[in-house]
Amino acid sequence: MTPFNRFAAHLEMIREAPADLTDHFRKEVRRRVSKDRVVTIDGRLFEAPVQLIGERVTLLFNDDRPERVEIFCKGQSCGLLRPVDLVVNTLVKRTKNGGEEMLAETSTCRPGRLPFDPSADGGGS
Repeated sequence: MTPFNRFAAHLEMIREAPADLTDHFRKEVRRRVSKDRVVTIDGRLFEAPVQLIGERVTLLFNDDRPERVEIFCKGQSCGLLRPVDLVVNTLVKRTKNGGEEMLAETSTCRPGRLPFDPSADGGGS
């Protein structure tokens, strides 16, 4: 019997691949969540839940979908992380006890203009 014929004779024994097959091949890294809730993977910043500040966590991700990162703490999934919004992150005031509050925008710049742009003052050189 040829190898192909032997294989074809038992096709009913072949199982279908699971729908979440790519989840079985995710990379795993361990990180500690910083005081500002940020964890990094290959230079990319992600926000973790507040209750995980200071905890050692496990992050699972695929190289082909780096924006989809699942976080685990003490063997339990805590959901998916989202990338840090750098603009919003600069507006958050952090206190010593871990509290956060949004600051009012104090910038005098108008949208679309740089602060050092001579045309922003209405004058030129």
